[in-house]
Amino acid sequence: MKLPILPIVREAYGYVWAERRLFWALAIPAVIVLALVSAVSGVFGQAALTSGLKTGALMWALAYATLQFGAVVMYSVAWHRAYLLPSDPMTPRAAYRWGQRQVRFLFAYFKLLGVTIPFGIVVGILFSTFFAAPHGPSAGGAPSHIGGGATWFAWSMAIVGIWIYARLSMMFPAAALDAPSTIAMSWRMTKGNGFALFWIIVLVAVPITGISFLITEAIIGLYRATTVGNTLTVNLLISLITIFMTFIGLAVGVSAVSISYKRLIDAGVTGEAPRA
Repeated sequence: MKLPILPIVREAYGYVWAERRLFWALAIPAVIVLALVSAVSGVFGQAALTSGLKTGALMWALAYATLQFGAVVMYSVAWHRAYLLPSDPMTPRAAYRWGQRQVRFLFAYFKLLGVTIPFGIVVGILFSTFFAAPHGPSAGGAPSHIGGGATWFAWSMAIVGIWIYARLSMMFPAAALDAPSTIAMSWRMTKGNGFALFWIIVLVAVPITGISFLITEAIIGLYRATTVGNTLTVNLLISLITIFMTFIGLAVGVSAVSISYKRLIDAGVTGEAPRA
């Protein structure tokens, strides 16, 4: 079965809009808590840096990053289940309860990173070495280059990372449903749909990323234009808006993966190993 790219992208945004009340109910608790912690850690972290306490600033940053990652995992599990199991009502209390399901979902992330990072580094090195190699003298007599090595490395890493994520993304809805969630299962399940899923992920991300960028730039511009300084109120306002946009993007992205997973399952594509 071939996954339709644009219909899934439209359905992902349409689902989030149709379930906007559920989105608010599940996202707002995490957004408020994360914004408060982000604002406090931003103020105290900056104060620690100003005082020369780099370790203190690092601890604040790590504490926030850990809390944010945990919230993303729990929210992702909840949103997958909200789409795939509509008969099982999802509540904020159920969504933000850490358990074995969330642990398995977290392990799926680690498995994805375990594949993506080494493979991406190798591909990045090959691309940056080839495309940044000298290709004849430039006008000044020095060797010319087709782009910088660092740029090619970053782009190739990003493309490979997205493609691998696309092929392994079925681990996440499977883990949310307490179903078998392995690299081999997802790889077989997405056979023939790797590039379709790649473009689904990219096209889903483009609108919300563009909107988030414009909003963030507007906030930064206002922040720089004022003289209020690095206050708790300013940090809280910025954090509330940016984290809220992050959760919108997360909801749409998770929806796209869930929709793809359901379409494949409904078509009989389970990813199970063929029996001997």
